[in-house]
Amino acid sequence: MSKRELGDDFFRLAVEAAPNAMIMVDHEGRIILVNAQTEKLFGYRREELLGQSIERLVPDRFRSAHPGHRNSFFANPHTRSMGAGRDLFGRRKDGTEVPVEIGLNPLKTAEGSFVLAAVVDITERQRAEERFRLVVESAPNAMIMVDDKGRIVLVNAQSERLFGYGRQELLGQSIDLLVPARFRGNHPQHRSSFLANPSPRPMGADRELYGIRKDGTEVQVEIGLNPIHSTEGAYVLASIVDISARKRADAARLHLAAVVESSADAIITKSPTGIITSWNEGAQQMFGYSASEIVGQSIFILIPKARESEEMAIIEKILRGERVSHFETIRRRKNGSLIDVSLTISPIKDESGRIVGISKICRDITETKRAEERFRLAVESAPSAMIMVDDRGNIVLANAQAENLFGYSKQELLGQSIEKLVPERFRDQHPHHRSDFHTAPRSRPMGADRELYAVRKDGTEVPVEIGLNPIKTAEGEFVLAAVVDLTAMKRMQEELVRTQSLAAVGEMAAMVAHEVRNPLAAISGPLQILADDLKADDPHKGLMKEILGQVNRLDNTVRGLLAIAKPFSPKKQLMVLRQLVERIGRLVCEHELGRGIQFSYSGGTELSLSADPGLLEQVLWNLFLNAAEAMKGRGEIRVHIRNPSHAVELTISDSGGGIPPEVLQKLFRPFFTTKANGTGLGLALCRKIVEAHRGTIEIQSDLGKGSTVVLRFPIP
Repeated sequence: MSKRELGDDFFRLAVEAAPNAMIMVDHEGRIILVNAQTEKLFGYRREELLGQSIERLVPDRFRSAHPGHRNSFFANPHTRSMGAGRDLFGRRKDGTEVPVEIGLNPLKTAEGSFVLAAVVDITERQRAEERFRLVVESAPNAMIMVDDKGRIVLVNAQSERLFGYGRQELLGQSIDLLVPARFRGNHPQHRSSFLANPSPRPMGADRELYGIRKDGTEVQVEIGLNPIHSTEGAYVLASIVDISARKRADAARLHLAAVVESSADAIITKSPTGIITSWNEGAQQMFGYSASEIVGQSIFILIPKARESEEMAIIEKILRGERVSHFETIRRRKNGSLIDVSLTISPIKDESGRIVGISKICRDITETKRAEERFRLAVESAPSAMIMVDDRGNIVLANAQAENLFGYSKQELLGQSIEKLVPERFRDQHPHHRSDFHTAPRSRPMGADRELYAVRKDGTEVPVEIGLNPIKTAEGEFVLAAVVDLTAMKRMQEELVRTQSLAAVGEMAAMVAHEVRNPLAAISGPLQILADDLKADDPHKGLMKEILGQVNRLDNTVRGLLAIAKPFSPKKQLMVLRQLVERIGRLVCEHELGRGIQFSYSGGTELSLSADPGLLEQVLWNLFLNAAEAMKGRGEIRVHIRNPSHAVELTISDSGGGIPPEVLQKLFRPFFTTKANGTGLGLALCRKIVEAHRGTIEIQSDLGKGSTVVLRFPIP
């Protein structure tokens, strides 16, 4: 065995025996060596890794940038840690991620340049750090950790409360920031003395200690010092207790006794077994018992029979050291009447922490309950949909109109996110709009200058108008939304637009009849004579024919304008509708567009209708030709006639390509057309004729499957 081979074996054995995952990668990012710890960490067998790109072990969100980092390292290779100042993660075979630290070591051999990466799983370290941070954060006292230079590196919420600084204002600052000016000069020396001989101990034995708050006021404190040694250096964790309260304790107790006695709330204490031990004036006013009557009695004297198990559960909870806040229930007065109350119940502990009693603050909420009920009834009886949402966006109240509008029952809505009623295309932005409202709550319409839509249970959308009203209660902040369905208003607006369009057509028709039709008549006659005089082989014959065709087309447009503008007075006569439909169908089959069309008829063989046959013939001719054109001259037109209650219904269905929704809503507007040579007047005329018969016309379409026209005529 050569020295080189021997060296390679030693290298591989050393890598294999390493306690951490070791991965060697060539300059193209291919894995050429891994050890057993790598298999264990990432879940791959080594044969699954060898020859693969190192990006296989990089999480998706970092993968695109990783080749650039590799190239930078190979351009300037030196031993260093990877991603300084950044959190690094590896990706296991099962797709889970693991936090890691990575050390990079460049290797140069005769075969080329490589990098040997030592990968350390720091999951447990992070967990330990997180546990330490949580312990510090949940400590009941202010906790501050300082490094060996006196810089603050960790504070908890209690520190923020005690000193009045946000933690971002404290981190990185000298601890002397919290030392009153008169002690600040000596403090660095005290720190140095502690670090020279670190041990857990109280600070400033036999001395009064003070801290200084952000507002410049001083607070008397006790401080416990605990040295902490880590790989990153020496630290001191200081536990800081505000003891100013102790000095005020006696005065506070006297003050508290006065407050208890003068409080309008009932303040009661009882033993752990439920025997009443104190009773203030507020309790006497609320329940009717004097202190001499009730002290020494069981608390169950105030509790209705049906609520006794509730009280037992509360006592058990308090004896476990828990607290009950704002618990709403019912209690009984001396005269037997019942009262709605809100209870806040806490354990009373002695200095050793043993629970020796129970304190109860009882507030009469009878009027509040009545007000809530009045509010609920007002919401329920509102003519619009009313929905109340909490500050998390969850629905807490909905009325019957909300059920009618959205199609959900109240049980299906309560507790759900309000985004359930927001169309999907707006849903992502809605939480942001909610946050903006809560930042500056005031009564206002929602979405000023924007069209608003809600989505029903069946997935359909409805145009709405929403008024927002902020409500503040003891339970938190809420928003009461009044939601008005604008569907009927939108239809009225569309009808107004249509009516205005028809009025415009009428004005135009009067002008066209005078300014266009008369000149057309003067043009078409001479043109026809000129055309007749031309010989059959004259090259201008075809051009003259085209000019006459365009003149006739313009004349038809003018006729359409006049037909729409002219008021209809149908000359009705009784006829069998099926016979008229079949006759027009036969005529369409002879038209150049209808030669490849098949008609099928069903229903209404004997059904009679009182209508103007001439006008109805125009409608059928127009609709049949539209269907034939939609099927490009080939397909089946299905006609069905039926007789629902007090009406005749005629349905015409084709198998064409269907109509897009944005086009469908505009079809009956005068001058709207999707045809190259269309006038946009045909369907508008059809609608006018049908409405002159007091009927309705509706078009339904399924894109890619075809369209259906439904005509309905009332029967007297």
